[in-house]
Amino acid sequence: MERLSTVARIIIDGKPYLVLRDTSVEGMTISGGFGHVLRRLFIEDINGSNLIGCIVFYLDFPSSFSWEANENSLYGSNERLEYSLANLLPHLDIGIKHINEAFKRSGQQCIICNLNGNISGFNEDKINYSIQLKDNFFKTAQELVFKGGVTRKKAKREILTILLNGLEENPNTYILIDNLKSSIPLTTKELFFQLHILKEEDMIDFVASPSDPQKIISVKIKAKGVKELEAESDTGLQYPQMVKQVFGTNIENTTYGPNSPITVSIEQIKTVFDALQKEIQEHPQISNKVELSEIVKELETEITKKENPNKVKELLEKVKVSADWVYTRLINNPIISGIIVDLLIKTTHM
Repeated sequence: MERLSTVARIIIDGKPYLVLRDTSVEGMTISGGFGHVLRRLFIEDINGSNLIGCIVFYLDFPSSFSWEANENSLYGSNERLEYSLANLLPHLDIGIKHINEAFKRSGQQCIICNLNGNISGFNEDKINYSIQLKDNFFKTAQELVFKGGVTRKKAKREILTILLNGLEENPNTYILIDNLKSSIPLTTKELFFQLHILKEEDMIDFVASPSDPQKIISVKIKAKGVKELEAESDTGLQYPQMVKQVFGTNIENTTYGPNSPITVSIEQIKTVFDALQKEIQEHPQISNKVELSEIVKELETEITKKENPNKVKELLEKVKVSADWVYTRLINNPIISGIIVDLLIKTTHM
């Protein structure tokens, strides 16, 4: 099977798994029906060596009128719907054992998760699972994730859980704010309120631009947040504090640890791109390695010079088309992301 793109790390039945997205069936109907496939997500063991099963999220035609995403949130929006559905999985009454048993049958059977007007739960065939849409998807997801209603405690735990999963999957990167927005059924206003409180409590850190209101770019959990989540007196985890502010064409006032301002150097940028180039060359599934490597090299040059924001934007788009995972590595990297955001902001004023 062709390598699928990783969406998220989640916990089901107390164990971690990776969720992968397969775009090949999106938009298709099932058995000639009028609904359509929203996403097909595969579940893989944490080592990436064994597929456990798959879930097909299907929107029935009569229920499509109840889908509408909340205009004050990215949750449920089509552009990042896979994040919403992946992080909804741990809150559904579908055990990993059942998913795996279905997958082991002939033809590698997926669980069909129908979003419709039926009562939530499995049908008699134990393959079709219904999620009853109540009003719209956003409100339905809120009821599933925050059973009994949204509270400060529940919202904090869900945010920290997603951030911890992100940290354990990619320890050197922050979670992009739009991906976080798409993962939690909260309005953007409510999510930002919770994030600012968590930062004041020293449980999270985020990269932000110095605007008013402040624009959060990406978020990461800190050791204190991990301790809070796991209710442990000492996790033994130590991560450097990091706060980045974007000023003009340089990234300054960056601190690692207590009050140690440094400036991101060209050598640091080179180190990030050298590691990425090595990963491209060693990746077994890339057929256009030479072309992709040249685009990434040119992007490194433009980011280092910081003279042509439009060129950076153009090269980023080429990278995304050639290899989405490379694009994700770049925009999630705490060193590179600030420079990219700074340059892309300039394109709006040119």
